[in-house]
Amino acid sequence: MTASATPSPVASATLSPTPTPSASVDVDALVTASPSVSIPGSRDVDATIRGQIALRGVDGITVTSGSDEQVKALLLPYTVVRDARGLVCEEGEAPYSCSMEQLQTAIKKGGTLFAKVTIKDGVATQVEDITEG
Repeated sequence: MTASATPSPVASATLSPTPTPSASVDVDALVTASPSVSIPGSRDVDATIRGQIALRGVDGITVTSGSDEQVKALLLPYTVVRDARGLVCEEGEAPYSCSMEQLQTAIKKGGTLFAKVTIKDGVATQVEDITEG
């Protein structure tokens, strides 16, 4: 008698999802966390200074006061720009509210602009009383 091997059917593999470790995320911490802003030489600067403003890099300005003190600050999309004279923007009614991009464009034009700049933790939170010099 000859033994014949009959192939046994291949068992179908069932993939079961492997358990993944659940990560605990503190949603409240994510919502209230603010990005860390780092500007060399200006971190932790809190000041209100009036002076000539000049662009510094892509998103920064330098404010030079009458006593030649230079303060560096970062411009962010939420920086409030108020222009009573229409030197930076002319839309709406005075005092005009301008965007950071409009302020950067006005500075790039090459004219000398003076302003009162409020700085909190190295970020220009408000630029106002803009005049030409």
